[in-house]
Amino acid sequence: MKKYIVIASLVVVVSSFYIIVNEDKAELKNVVVSSELKSANNKVNEDLSLNGLNSPEIKSLKNIAENKRFDEGLTDEEKSELVESVKATSHEFHEHDILEKNADLKAFRKNYYKVLKTTETQKEYEAFLANDSMYGKALSILNTNKTSFSFSDQVERMIYVDYVTEAINHLEKTGNTNLHTTIYEIVKSDIVFDKTLPEDLRKSLYADRIEIFKRYAELYKDNATLLLNQIRESKYKGYLNDVLNAAGKT
Repeated sequence: MKKYIVIASLVVVVSSFYIIVNEDKAELKNVVVSSELKSANNKVNEDLSLNGLNSPEIKSLKNIAENKRFDEGLTDEEKSELVESVKATSHEFHEHDILEKNADLKAFRKNYYKVLKTTETQKEYEAFLANDSMYGKALSILNTNKTSFSFSDQVERMIYVDYVTEAINHLEKTGNTNLHTTIYEIVKSDIVFDKTLPEDLRKSLYADRIEIFKRYAELYKDNATLLLNQIRESKYKGYLNDVLNAAGKT
């Protein structure tokens, strides 16, 4: 069966899209165009799955795929719509946007990904990981007062989760024990028990805390045990208990 392939040349953050048209059915497929983009592509697919196939962005893509003969090409408006749809659920796009507006987080991310650090750079990085002001910002962001789910907010929280877990990794060197208090206040927060919050937001907040607690339990199991004992009986506590029991096991 003859197939028509039209390439929509779109500059997007995470991937390139190929439009494959069959005589019987038009189908839009997300294709990884290089090995460097593979992980980003997987992340986008996960994000799309988490946000549901009925989201406005996905409906938009499906409408284009099902209702347009791509051998006629895409209009500029459709290209723009496709780009905006991808951006809406692109972790990389939102992270870039967040970092451009937050110099502290941008500096953290730069050093976080830097494999080889000079002695001076390492000392600066460790000082940043012992910064009480950053602990306060992490606490504020992770114990959010938002009442609705936002993908951009989720990405910002994920960056702060990385910051807190890195601070845990370097705590023995930095020696700032205020980090213990920050972790306690994040993990113990009653926000995860607030049933007035939408389910997608609560799940995201659960994940933030479990990831932090996992690293804390791996390196400071006694402290993590004391923290767990202060949390009310709940499914949430059960998840944390499973994490604690698995800590240190291979």
